[in-house]
Amino acid sequence: MIGIGSGFPILSKSDKPTSQRSIQTQQEINQLKSIDQDVRAHEMAHKIAGGDLTGPVNYKYVVGPNGKKYAVGGDVSIDVSSGPTPQATIKKMERVIKAALAPVDPSAQDRAVAAQAQQQLNQAQMELSQEGSNVSIYA
Repeated sequence: MIGIGSGFPILSKSDKPTSQRSIQTQQEINQLKSIDQDVRAHEMAHKIAGGDLTGPVNYKYVVGPNGKKYAVGGDVSIDVSSGPTPQATIKKMERVIKAALAPVDPSAQDRAVAAQAQQQLNQAQMELSQEGSNVSIYA
């Protein structure tokens, strides 16, 4: 199993005068809410597309200035092991690729997982074509 997921930079506070601090605090909360929604949508896209090939969603949280937890990153593990036959491997890797690239904005890790699955798919296709060329026809 390897992870596919998203990550966003953690926000930092700056020391501003009190009136600006409350404005900045609200802006930070709004930004955290937006990131939280994006992260959850990203991970859910992986989970839905991957189905039974995926594990549970794991989120990374930060606590906002209002004391609430916001998801700022996450990952979903996905099974990238080969199937019992080349045909099964091809079908499985097609699903892995679909799951890895399911979010609107796939991360670098998502693309790496898709590339790995594509390599395994290509290998399985090669094995399948070799099996076909080794078939003997008897008359």
